[in-house]
Amino acid sequence: MANAVERWFYLGDSNAASVWTADGEPLASAMDLVVSQIPLLANVTIQNLSSPGFRVSQGGLSGFGAYANRAGLIGGAIGLVPPAGIIIDLEVNDWATAAVTGAEFTSNYDGLIKFCHSMGMKVVCICAAWHQMENDPIQHADARYSLQTFRDWTKSIAQANGAGFIDATESPITNHPEYYCDPVHRNGAGARVHAPFIVERMRALGHWL
Repeated sequence: MANAVERWFYLGDSNAASVWTADGEPLASAMDLVVSQIPLLANVTIQNLSSPGFRVSQGGLSGFGAYANRAGLIGGAIGLVPPAGIIIDLEVNDWATAAVTGAEFTSNYDGLIKFCHSMGMKVVCICAAWHQMENDPIQHADARYSLQTFRDWTKSIAQANGAGFIDATESPITNHPEYYCDPVHRNGAGARVHAPFIVERMRALGHWL
């Protein structure tokens, strides 16, 4: 007998909220979203909490970000029965926002994982996938950071909290500009290639078997 279908939250940014065309406009159809492809590949349903421009930290914008909104955004979506888990796929917009300091990001990410665990959810963190501008460090309020620095923080914070971790730079979309419509946004082909990678890595972590 097959295992019961699990419900998972997916908390991401524009790449999880829309599929993008060459001119940067989201497609009308959502079937090419990674979160739409996953249930076709695994015995799981995905509740998408993603939003374009979303990030972990406020970064000078009071009340913005996943950590500041954890009770309403995540807690409010739980319903009568908590989901089995949550995938946190947020990082790029924290790196891209100069007002986000290293201390703010790491503290908020840690608190976000702890909150999800307190709600009875398993947590899997995905670091940022390949970005065509990732070799260009960004000056933040406290220091100059590469995207890899944020990836390293995500991995260490996930491991310190007993959360799963997926290194999205190992996805087949890495170093393949044809899977992107611009330096950061995946197109439909990119989403269809990336989704099986996520499912494979989730199964390697013991989920969705």
